[in-house]
Amino acid sequence: MSHPHRSPRWAGITLGFIAVLGLASCGGDDGGSDDGASTTETIASKEAGAVTADTADEAGSSAGGTAGADSEPEPIELTVGKTGWYDGFAVTVDRVQAVSSFGTEVTVELTYQNLGGETAYAPEARVVLDGEALDTFPEVPEVPGEAKTSGTIVFGLNEEDLDEAGLVEALGTAQLVFGEARDNQTKLPLIPSGTVESTEPKELSVTGTLTHGDLIVKVLGGTLAPSYEEGEKGKAQLDLRFEVSCSATCPGSGFAIDRSMFSVKGADGTSAVADDRSRWCCDAIYPGDIADDADHVVSFVVASPGTGAWTLTFNEPNLTTSGTAPVPLSFTI
Repeated sequence: MSHPHRSPRWAGITLGFIAVLGLASCGGDDGGSDDGASTTETIASKEAGAVTADTADEAGSSAGGTAGADSEPEPIELTVGKTGWYDGFAVTVDRVQAVSSFGTEVTVELTYQNLGGETAYAPEARVVLDGEALDTFPEVPEVPGEAKTSGTIVFGLNEEDLDEAGLVEALGTAQLVFGEARDNQTKLPLIPSGTVESTEPKELSVTGTLTHGDLIVKVLGGTLAPSYEEGEKGKAQLDLRFEVSCSATCPGSGFAIDRSMFSVKGADGTSAVADDRSRWCCDAIYPGDIADDADHVVSFVVASPGTGAWTLTFNEPNLTTSGTAPVPLSFTI
């Protein structure tokens, strides 16, 4: 549906909410007339947009037969339970509550799960309705590594949003959107039957050894996920966890190694060098050393979806110049 006059939305909603607060402080409204009893819908009927005569009767009886001029519309509560993934987090829309009175205030209850090992702020989403971003009041919590935290996003709807559909139908056209159009986005619905648009990070069982002279690199696993850097729509991020060591015959001076020595090549001939976003940058390796901690991860930006056959190479330039060729590792995702 089209809404050519959206600019006054929040002005109208804000005035409506101020009016509600004013009435509440004076002890209620002044008793305007109503043509009938308020209706109570089940969650299923709300989503289907159907109200039966039985539910209307139940609403009247539950109000003690007094539903009428002073009754407020029943809040709508939907259990959504939809999960998507964005920038190191799993985000779940748990529940949506909508309260109508001089406009409609919608509260989206979320759970943010930090998939990484370090504390980070949850990603911030926009609410998009019919292609237009609404004004929102988000709660963006700080989440410890590998922990979960709840948060909310509050926004408003007015009569322009509801003039061609009921409230639940309007919510069905709205989405939580993470990322800009030029980025890899995640989109979450606000009703139980809605569709999630997101790619779940993939854990990789990639293992093996590659060498270059006395330098030995063991790959211990990895992950593949969409890249969430700005402007990298259609790109994926391949992370590989590794340890590196220097054999007993290593020269006493050792080696200074860094991420630029790692590269991958796909079956289609495309290649990438480890990116600056890699958690690991460099090591000084001496005879008998083994460098292995949680930050030994190199990251590669590749074309989505990133699946298929790959070759990983570790190339120490001085060894190559002296005539020692690197021995790569082949793996498949």
